[in-house]
Amino acid sequence: MVSLSNSSTVVGKVSPDRDLERRVVSYLLGRHVPSLRHLAVEAENGTVTLRGSVRSFYEKQLCQHCCQRVAGVVRLIDDIVVVHTRPGVVAFA
Repeated sequence: MVSLSNSSTVVGKVSPDRDLERRVVSYLLGRHVPSLRHLAVEAENGTVTLRGSVRSFYEKQLCQHCCQRVAGVVRLIDDIVVVHTRPGVVAFA
């Protein structure tokens, strides 16, 4: 499992699942949406599981759409929760 906030570097041969996780994480980070940085990404045989929380349904849909565009993603399991906040209230998920 790879967390978007995890920036460790791995040296050596990388399994196809870890490579897929890395590519999904890279694609999500490229969207420049802060709440997408706190998601966990796990891949197994082309099935990608996303876990965590976002602040809106738009961000959830954006995440789903982005992941489906990454080569090698065969199936997407969405465990993302939308955490609504009131205007003027800062919430950390």
